[in-house]
Amino acid sequence: MTDLNYKTIYVGSQTGGLWKTTNGGINWLNVTDILNKPGLGVNSVAIDPNYHNIVYIATDGSGIFKSTDAGSS
Repeated sequence: MTDLNYKTIYVGSQTGGLWKTTNGGINWLNVTDILNKPGLGVNSVAIDPNYHNIVYIATDGSGIFKSTDAGSS
């Protein structure tokens, strides 16, 4: 089990992919840019309650994606 960090937030955008902050919203990083899918719509974001490095996103038309390293890949 990983430590819970209340400063880490994930936000899905209708046309801008998945965004992540690790400092409570001061700085944001688009973590889905590496997918090379401009305009990617994210409908849902889920984080595994036991392993916080596992993140799932449901998208518009591109399916479901899973990251096992907190969105780095």
